[in-house]
Amino acid sequence: RRNCSAQELKKDTWQAMCSTSTKLGITANKSAKIVETTAQNLEEVTKQRLKMRIYATSNVSAEQVMKATMLEAFYAGQKLGGQTQKNILQATRDSDYLKGRLDEFLDTSAQIKDQATETEICLEGAIRSGDGLKIKEGGNNHCDFTLPNLDTKKIDIKAIASQGIAGMPDDGGNGNTNLQHSEKCVLLAQTNPSLSGAGNLQCDIKFAGGWLKLARNNGQTTVTKVDDVSTGTGASAGIWKAVHTSTDKVISLTGNEDSITNETIGTTQ
Repeated sequence: RRNCSAQELKKDTWQAMCSTSTKLGITANKSAKIVETTAQNLEEVTKQRLKMRIYATSNVSAEQVMKATMLEAFYAGQKLGGQTQKNILQATRDSDYLKGRLDEFLDTSAQIKDQATETEICLEGAIRSGDGLKIKEGGNNHCDFTLPNLDTKKIDIKAIASQGIAGMPDDGGNGNTNLQHSEKCVLLAQTNPSLSGAGNLQCDIKFAGGWLKLARNNGQTTVTKVDDVSTGTGASAGIWKAVHTSTDKVISLTGNEDSITNETIGTTQ
């Protein structure tokens, strides 16, 4: 009887070991496949990154460089998943992105104030008037810029880069800055949530050359929209240049590689 129990125990132990071994084998195979797929994807991204840099170097206008950068970011985000997209968001927040956007709008607004008639110099989806700039997205007004006593010579760009809207000069002495914005402002929504007032968990990277929208939901970062913004000429080229030159660190794909800058992509724009 005791011998029988020992045999049964031995059998049960053997079956348990077999079952565990099988499960471990399945897990190991899955892990190996994940590693293999990740390695393949990383190789593809590396190749694509090289292609994008060659593209950017051979097309040195700011518009083309931004388009190449956004394509690269989108491709890497699709291939490498959430962590890469988090790096994209973080690199955007850590860069002079906010300064670039403010430069862009201030440049546009200064031209608006100097001209009595409307010309084609504003961004996609923007409506200009003699005293301001209204940004639209999807038919809804997201931000209304007003320009009281705008004087670009008095604007401290370094202060804007570090403090955002708070760095704008107060010409009126009433606590109001020259550039006012609504809580749904697409300029400030995710670049610096403390400045937006809305705490909107969304990042819009919208340059003249391309548009990449990243959104976070339940801790997951997803690419929700990719568009190709129409190109322009004349004064628009100045806007592209203003955005590009002010973006010192555009993006870092993995956090371990050098960021793409004006120097690494081979342009002086």
